[in-house]
Amino acid sequence: MSSTLTVVRDLAVDALLLALPAALALAVVACLGIASRPLQAIYAFAGPCLLGYASGAVYLLAPGAGRPFTIAIYAGSVAALGWLVVARRPLVLPALRWWAAPGAMVLAAAAFTLGLGFLYGGTGSPLTTAATRYLAQLPGDNVLPQLFGSYLLAPQRPLPMLPGGWSTSDRPPLQTCVYLVIRAVLPGADSSDLQYQVTATLLQCLWLPALWCLLRAARAGRAATGLVLTVTLLSGFTIVNAFYVWPKLFPAAFIVLLAAVLLTDELASLRASPAAGVACGLAAALALLGHEGSSLALVPLVLVAAARRRLWPRASVIGLAAAVGVGLMIPWVLYQSFYDPPGTTLTKLQLAGQRTVDPRQSVISAVVSAYGSLTPGQIAANKLSNLEEPVLDEGPELSSLGQLASNLVATGGEGAHRRDVAIFALRVASFYYLLPLLGGIAVAPVAYLLLLLLRRARGPDLKTAGRLWAWLLVNLITWALLLFGPYSTVIHQGTYATELLALTAGVISLWRLLPRLTALLVAAQSVVGLIVYATPPRQSGGLNPAGLSGAAALLAAIGLVGAMALVFGWGPRTLRARVGRAGRADRPDPGTPAP
Repeated sequence: MSSTLTVVRDLAVDALLLALPAALALAVVACLGIASRPLQAIYAFAGPCLLGYASGAVYLLAPGAGRPFTIAIYAGSVAALGWLVVARRPLVLPALRWWAAPGAMVLAAAAFTLGLGFLYGGTGSPLTTAATRYLAQLPGDNVLPQLFGSYLLAPQRPLPMLPGGWSTSDRPPLQTCVYLVIRAVLPGADSSDLQYQVTATLLQCLWLPALWCLLRAARAGRAATGLVLTVTLLSGFTIVNAFYVWPKLFPAAFIVLLAAVLLTDELASLRASPAAGVACGLAAALALLGHEGSSLALVPLVLVAAARRRLWPRASVIGLAAAVGVGLMIPWVLYQSFYDPPGTTLTKLQLAGQRTVDPRQSVISAVVSAYGSLTPGQIAANKLSNLEEPVLDEGPELSSLGQLASNLVATGGEGAHRRDVAIFALRVASFYYLLPLLGGIAVAPVAYLLLLLLRRARGPDLKTAGRLWAWLLVNLITWALLLFGPYSTVIHQGTYATELLALTAGVISLWRLLPRLTALLVAAQSVVGLIVYATPPRQSGGLNPAGLSGAAALLAAIGLVGAMALVFGWGPRTLRARVGRAGRADRPDPGTPAP
């Protein structure tokens, strides 16, 4: 019980510390009259990120000044927030009140993620637990942002290499920088792996309010919104990647918010807005500073947005976005190029299939050399395999689902073994491949085509879904062509926005065609997700968890119920209104004689 209480305490404290800079950004945005919810979200998410980015630079150049600088800036931010709340109360308080629910979504999702992750113990070594909880043994990438932060805190310069032969310049710094804020402001956080785990999980869970903003911008109904967020929250994709905190899901939130601006009807009112230009530049740069795989999402996003010719932003807005994005990237590019060069190991691995190349060799030279050693037929085969890899046949998954269903309640012997093998196979398939991750929602493109043929593809939500499908197609093609191959396009070698936006477009398309069937599909898929990731496979993959923690199970249940209440709008006020409407419906009309 005490370890779970520690998780709850760290979760509450870290959420508050991250929320205050975000609240300051929202207060400033409210005073400036920026009404767009996606823009507000970008600025709110950017608040703690920009504070951390500045702190990281000071830690690098003057380690002893890093903590005083961070505390001073943080205290100044809190003071500025307090002044704005008092001086501009009519503007600021409604804005903060409106964003309380999306902020609570992050807290609830993180509580669910951490409770489920520590369901069988492991808080004593949380980072090792995260690497082994759901799969046999994931690499130590979840530790690297924390180690990078430890190097920045220490006086040694230049910084040492990260484990595995990685340079610090090979790993974008955003998650490290945000955690440095927690380490500076919160005494005792320096030596706590659990504190880092909690902070990083909160950052990964930003996908939920980001997706919520996209759905609101697309004018999706409350039921469709709730179904999208439910099936995503209970998919293995978010369950694993929000607990195993390599910094991939965190930057996807900024890509989703960019999609909310560029691929919805929101763009019509923002074409001439300088605030939109600044926000888009911020989102693009912070996505890249979170993980360089974000570039695989940004290129298709620009291409699909550019196809909306009647809604092109003004040249000044585009220039402002480019200036902000480039300006934020310059410090990191200079760090990669001059402080800890070359910073291109991961890029060469993905684009040239090489890691052991001469570090002095440029990326272009490595790519030319790698492709020069292949015949045209080999290159074509590599790209074809890259196209096939994300949509691997679901046959093995269906077989595993059948094994799971037939042996679900088996407690011993061969049946229990088959159940455990099926659970582990489902986890592996959903970790690597897009089609198994989507499950039944993989049929959604067919549903969207039927809506087009039946001329029912109307409404802003379906128009947004169509643009998301176009983005997904361009994204998959770009991904396949850019990565060297063969078979390089597994989920974690790309942008995690792919999965978030595919689930969104899929549920919207199915909901508009067959709403009741879609609700049943989401419910079934969510239940399967809970079973697969809550049940420990005891005989497969080397996993042998300890006994069930009742406190962790309670934390996960509270987080899940809280998240569902928030995404479906099941607040006390809503329930009272529904009860009131039901009561009025039961009363006879005053103008009608009673029977």
